[in-house]
Amino acid sequence: SRDLPITPDHILISYKEDKPSAVLSREEHAESPTPPAHSEKFYLAPEGFWDVHLPASDVFSAGVILYRMITGISPWNYDADETGDMVTQIFAARKIPPRRPSFYNNRCDEYLDAVILKAISTNIEYRYQTAEEFLSAITSEKPITETPGNQTSPVFFLEDKKEKKDSETGGGFKDVAGMKTIKDMLYHDVIL
Repeated sequence: SRDLPITPDHILISYKEDKPSAVLSREEHAESPTPPAHSEKFYLAPEGFWDVHLPASDVFSAGVILYRMITGISPWNYDADETGDMVTQIFAARKIPPRRPSFYNNRCDEYLDAVILKAISTNIEYRYQTAEEFLSAITSEKPITETPGNQTSPVFFLEDKKEKKDSETGGGFKDVAGMKTIKDMLYHDVIL
């Protein structure tokens, strides 16, 4: 169904031609391990819980996947041991802003942090509105501007919670191993 969020289970690699390509599939695949029933909700944009599904909702899902690819963890900590309503747990966890990806991966820079945090903004007004906007930000090196007075913008968190690392600052997407290939596959096989 179109209303489902994009998850890693929906991104497949096709080897039908000489060059591997990414394929977005919303179908079930027998060879895939069955994820827990609530796992798709981890990738669902907040508005999706009210049956509102916009292009910005897919940006949110893709942003969560990208965050996990870069850091190896989810942007928010969900307590899997807690009993109760999973949706309530998700909303409670998302009240705490995620750490910048560079906290976990020193090859990321402030620009990459800002791009990813904007994509996973829980406020749809501050998120990229289309996949094209998100792709443009990924392939650009331009600074991301903040909305004046915005207290919940990811860029606000970036400026407010800067933690200086002893390590060298990375070069953004171009320094992340395989990022060019991922960007090309995303652009040609998913967006177009």
